[in-house]
Amino acid sequence: MNERNEKIKPEEVKLNVGEIVLPKLDLKQYIGKKAKITGCKILKGAFDKNTPSYYVHIETTVIDELKRGDKVVELKASRNFGLSMDVNGNFGWSPETKLGQFLISKRVKDLNSLVGREVQIQLTEDEKFLTFI
Repeated sequence: MNERNEKIKPEEVKLNVGEIVLPKLDLKQYIGKKAKITGCKILKGAFDKNTPSYYVHIETTVIDELKRGDKVVELKASRNFGLSMDVNGNFGWSPETKLGQFLISKRVKDLNSLVGREVQIQLTEDEKFLTFI
């Protein structure tokens, strides 16, 4: 056993625990702010075990930095768009899809061209996450 493991010894304690109220961050303060897109990643989803699915994850520059204890948390907005599959099994988007419409609104033809484009910060419908238009 090394020296580090010898110092870490689990100890059972008696502690009165229960539901607590944590401070909430009011995300509404960020609505309408501007940010720039910093990247797009294509990620594999899990539609079901037998059907592959993919989506595009797009995120912005840091909107704010929040101090949480001794750590600083970067607050960014993000948005996910599902990719469609054509009859030949190719993945992508068409002008009718949400991703296609987003690309048209930003006046670009491909994902890489989104980097550096300005977006306006919004909240998701449940008001739990920052997104953008």
